[in-house]
Amino acid sequence: MVIVELFDRGREHTISIPKAVLTVVTPAIYLFVGLVLVFAYNDIIAAAKDTARYDWLFMRADSFLLHGHSVTELARKTSSTIPSWTYSVAESLYFGMFDQMGAALLLISICLGIRQGLRFVGAQLTAYYLALAIFFLWPSMGPFYMCSDHFAHFPKWLATYGIQQHEVWKAKLVSGPARASARVDTDYFIAFPCLHIAHPLIVLWFTRQWKRITYVLVAYDMLLVPAILLLEWHYVVDLIGGAAVAALAIWLNHRAEDVDSSAHDESDVLERQSTPAAIAVG
Repeated sequence: MVIVELFDRGREHTISIPKAVLTVVTPAIYLFVGLVLVFAYNDIIAAAKDTARYDWLFMRADSFLLHGHSVTELARKTSSTIPSWTYSVAESLYFGMFDQMGAALLLISICLGIRQGLRFVGAQLTAYYLALAIFFLWPSMGPFYMCSDHFAHFPKWLATYGIQQHEVWKAKLVSGPARASARVDTDYFIAFPCLHIAHPLIVLWFTRQWKRITYVLVAYDMLLVPAILLLEWHYVVDLIGGAAVAALAIWLNHRAEDVDSSAHDESDVLERQSTPAAIAVG
């Protein structure tokens, strides 16, 4: 649909089509390279650290927030009262977060330009890098890793079931004697902070000028929170950490935007002052 729209709008001005493609491809390449680095450092840290070393700390924080309860306990109580298809909906919501990022990248880059597209990707990658730094200091993998009989009660027909089992196996592989045989893949071991909350919040910030899109995304994200907990991917405290990381990533990139704008305004002033007309008036 995006390609058809580009050709339709650019029918009279063919040069606009490659320009529009360039505004998307450049931030996309930036995101791709950044993600390769994220996955590489994720495995390096997992090989050097016990990936679940601080899960006890986040479980204790959850116990305080949930008045003595845990995500696993609440998820199991909920699973006994909801229809099985709810898990499929929860899984679609959970993995649909990546669709938000891709759609936002297209929308922002085409409508607002390559600079804003790069800034959007920069904020998303900043969130990843902050999460890596926290993972290095306080590694944790989430409730599914800490629950000894998690896979005994979890629906085996869900894709999440296989992915979580693979994450447990890969974490043990990269930290064990056979780590040399491991390869960098799209594995992601970080529970705290929850980037499944951080990334949608960053998308919301960068698409806030489109009000109807914002309303839809807010509704989606409100449903995403219980989906994350039902699938036992994250602790409640992870969600709070994810929101904090999103705010910090946005602030850091917003500061860079202000610096760029100031430098651009200053260069415009100097350019105007150096024109013959300005010199003559002076």
